[in-house]
Amino acid sequence: MAYGNGKMLNLRPTPSLPTAAHGTRRFWAIPSSSVIVFTSSYKAHLIIIARPTVASLSLKAKGSRPSRCIRHRWTDPWSHTIGQRCPGSHCRRHYLFQGPPLPKEIAEDLLNENKNRLVRTAIDASRADPVLAAALENAFAEALSKVESNASSRERKGCAGARSSAAVCSGRDGKSPIKAVTLRGLFADFIYCIAKYTRDDNGDRCGMALPTRGSHFETLDNECSAWVDEFELERSPGDKIMYGKEELKILIEEALKNTGYRGRDLAIQNCLFMVLSAITGLRPSSFAPSDKKLKEKKKYPIIQNVKVNLIGPLAFSSRLVINHLKGHNGDIAARVSFALEPVKYWYNVIFDPTVWFLCFFIMRDVLDKSADDVEKHTDFTFGYTPGCEKQPLFLKGAQGHFPEEVEVTTSKQLSQAVSKIAQNRGMAWTGSYAFRRAIATLWAKILNSEHADRLLAHGLDAGSLHNYVDGSSTHDLVAVALLERALTDEAKARLALGAMRGQAVIAVITLLEPLTKKKDGIVQNQFTSKLDLTTAQKEEINQTPIMQKLVLERYKLLDELKALLIISHNSNSNAVYEGKSQIKRLLSASVLKGGVTEEQCAHCLKVRERLCKAFDDEVAIRRQLCRELILRLRQDRQKMLIDYDGGSLAERKGAQHDAEQPSSILQDIIAPTDSTAASSFGV
Repeated sequence: MAYGNGKMLNLRPTPSLPTAAHGTRRFWAIPSSSVIVFTSSYKAHLIIIARPTVASLSLKAKGSRPSRCIRHRWTDPWSHTIGQRCPGSHCRRHYLFQGPPLPKEIAEDLLNENKNRLVRTAIDASRADPVLAAALENAFAEALSKVESNASSRERKGCAGARSSAAVCSGRDGKSPIKAVTLRGLFADFIYCIAKYTRDDNGDRCGMALPTRGSHFETLDNECSAWVDEFELERSPGDKIMYGKEELKILIEEALKNTGYRGRDLAIQNCLFMVLSAITGLRPSSFAPSDKKLKEKKKYPIIQNVKVNLIGPLAFSSRLVINHLKGHNGDIAARVSFALEPVKYWYNVIFDPTVWFLCFFIMRDVLDKSADDVEKHTDFTFGYTPGCEKQPLFLKGAQGHFPEEVEVTTSKQLSQAVSKIAQNRGMAWTGSYAFRRAIATLWAKILNSEHADRLLAHGLDAGSLHNYVDGSSTHDLVAVALLERALTDEAKARLALGAMRGQAVIAVITLLEPLTKKKDGIVQNQFTSKLDLTTAQKEEINQTPIMQKLVLERYKLLDELKALLIISHNSNSNAVYEGKSQIKRLLSASVLKGGVTEEQCAHCLKVRERLCKAFDDEVAIRRQLCRELILRLRQDRQKMLIDYDGGSLAERKGAQHDAEQPSSILQDIIAPTDSTAASSFGV
């Protein structure tokens, strides 16, 4: 498996592993047990060597000359054309064939590391342990030499790319290896790529005929199972982070903090997104496009998908229609609708999705009513400003506000906003899927598995029940999510399970953690303090070999530039001239040695350009190393929060009580009218 500059686990060219050049790039010629993917601006083609059980998937460089047989570099590279048999004396069973250009959508998917786990895994695999990579290189070269000596597919040693992934790739925490389910997913992706994209000499799709020929599929399947034991991969999934009602309250308070003068627009959008995710359980890709293809085709919800209605004095309901669901973005779209009723108790107003819709629409000037006119509104339906119905529901923000040009945001940005808010609050951070997991668990406890499956939009395939039942609108999801409906004793017992282990309880307890003193004398809470690098950590980064090399290169270029110049007597004799901003000052205070000639000026300008580039490279690498170190520190804190077991029983109960209290946003605004509800909250 290769990417970018064509490196595969730092393997070096060997006689048994020939390379081939296309355009200005080189890539490894690997047998069918691996897939080559280039993440660059190449024109996508399929390069296939038509040999039994041998097929290589690659992206051919745009504008390059006709391809040669990548198995035998010693033959005349341009003596034969595409589709003809290779005339080499050692190449009797090889045919070279360039398949038709891949559709633009497929080519973009292959290059999209966010969608294609093969590309993402290749990138992770490039960060290999050198010792382990060398061992894999030797084993792979030995296995490949046996394959070259005997073309029988039964003697193949398995998929080197997936094998390397199992041994080298790290999990999401950057330390532990991948899990068994990830390896199995990579195997499924690999077989899928062969079945869908590989073509024969006639340009026809091979399908599953190629991997199943000669027991190749069975061999890979058995190897994949054996690697789980060989590399001792974790077979069970890890603990999942869930955000319920209490966590949602904390996140809303954190999102609105310090937004009185700046950033309120984007904060309200984030709150609306979190509330809708917590109540409907929809994926973030249903609220905003997940890639630019869906954005170009306008496959995302718009203002018109929301209908706000007046059902009583200052009582509002809304109906949300979503037509963009996972697996249903093709020719025929699925559709789910949600009837979002108002909350029944004052202390739940902060979770009312219709209230957030009104705030969001008034802020964007989408409603045909002003904020003062909402109270006087008597019509059943709220209208929208003409021309605004087709605007995206969620907008792309910049520096805490929305720019004048309306542009839809992405699902990744929405999910990352949730993660950032959780990090700022000192909670175990994750994306918006934490809301989906929590509400799915709640539905399973209060309703049943069948209803939960339909509400999660899993049962959308054609069938008699699907044709007649509007599953999402048959429940008051707001009342279910906020526990405002009558519950049986069994449901109450289920909800009480694990209540003191929630992230909201941990977030309250960790605020009371004692302060610790760092090496720099800074006193901070290890869970809630802002992650900033200390002076010692920054110095440690400066002492890394790569930074030392860049600094040495910069000083060499600076000395080379100074050697070409004579500093004027009128300039400051104590000036150091070491920073990038001082290069221009150095040139203005100096004259060239040996007189001003065209060659001298050109040489001086080249040295100056190289020096400026050295400065930029040094800053970029230092910034990258700092980001990686902060990410590791954040992952360590994340693990501590997930595994946190501190606090006494009394502290846990107190934290649970505090987490269940009404939001501080409402306590000073709305007076309780329900004495029973007020007393239950201790108000």
